[in-house]
Amino acid sequence: MKYQAKVFVVDDDKAVRDALAMQLEAAGYAVATFAGAGEFLDACVPGTWGCVIVDVDMPDKDGLALQQEMIRPGLQMPVIFLTVK
Repeated sequence: MKYQAKVFVVDDDKAVRDALAMQLEAAGYAVATFAGAGEFLDACVPGTWGCVIVDVDMPDKDGLALQQEMIRPGLQMPVIFLTVK
């Protein structure tokens, strides 16, 4: 089954991004990956549809800061927080 909404994976760890993208794509989801919060915010505009899987601990902005930044431009998407310790 193919989905039209995208899953946005935001994580500074390339191995995590790649593994998540591979699993999500195998399940039929369209996926876009980003190495950081700033890169994600630059690519998305209001009206972007999907959900975001975001690392809690990133060097440029942590996941909570990214969620707050999404409010300003009107990016209204569900956010799933992920961390590996």
